[in-house]
Amino acid sequence: MTEPSSAGPLQWPFVGLTVLLVLLILATPGLIGTGGPLAASGAAAACLDLDHYPGGNVTRFLVEACIGDVRYSELTLRLAAHPGWPVVASTHNLSWGYPLNVSESDWAAESTLANPVALNVSAVYVDSAGTTVTYVGAYAFNSTAGSISIQPLMSGLSSASTLALTVLPITLSLVLGPGGSS
Repeated sequence: MTEPSSAGPLQWPFVGLTVLLVLLILATPGLIGTGGPLAASGAAAACLDLDHYPGGNVTRFLVEACIGDVRYSELTLRLAAHPGWPVVASTHNLSWGYPLNVSESDWAAESTLANPVALNVSAVYVDSAGTTVTYVGAYAFNSTAGSISIQPLMSGLSSASTLALTVLPITLSLVLGPGGSS
């Protein structure tokens, strides 16, 4: 009479599955706590949220991560009141006010009564390996009764549009800044 083996054929698939899972965990950097996403990943990207209440005269801006929570080493927002519309599509011919600088934060917000107004944004992210990326964007905004016009002031951003205030808030893109990552 033979005794049953303690390492029967049904256990080998579980051993193989365990080895596979361990390899996947080690090969996937996002599953190991690194203090945040990799700088080169889309999870580090910043976006601009725009809001303007119908019947109100305040335009609100919020810069934060497009996906999840990301702590940025520096967030900078600058406003420029503009006397006319449309704005000439350049950030160089505007008089930017004092910047709102926020360090080591996952968001920064600014609001204004100015109309039309331009906004210049940058979000600097440094990952745990020391790689730095900067996301930038510059837009001009003009609100009228019931709508807001949006004009990008740099290439690579969303195209110009006019939206009803009732569809706000919306999210606008920021792009990888000069030099990309370092």
